[in-house]
Amino acid sequence: MMMIVLWLCVGGVDLGRAYGDYVGLTNAARGGARYAVLLPSANDDQVKAQVRAEQPSLGLLNSMIAVDRAQADRRTVTITYPFTPFTPLVAQLGNGTTLTLTTWAAMPMMGS
Repeated sequence: MMMIVLWLCVGGVDLGRAYGDYVGLTNAARGGARYAVLLPSANDDQVKAQVRAEQPSLGLLNSMIAVDRAQADRRTVTITYPFTPFTPLVAQLGNGTTLTLTTWAAMPMMGS
């Protein structure tokens, strides 16, 4: 019985970590979208650098960040992040080893 309780507690900690990372990713995406709107001349690499600077503890790579400029009236930043949980129970919610956390933020262009 004690092992089940311990497993559930560690699983709860894992889910809390995942939620905390998701909030950090959302804030980073929002910061990147804001940067792209305030500095329209910034290229994608500069926007991605801003996203990484918003949450340096997550170790984001350029390949995890996408900047969408397809719509003239807004900028969208999407982050796809592999979260590695401590427990196999939480890992089973994903592909068995990681959970893929995906978030995005969009900001309207100034003056649009």
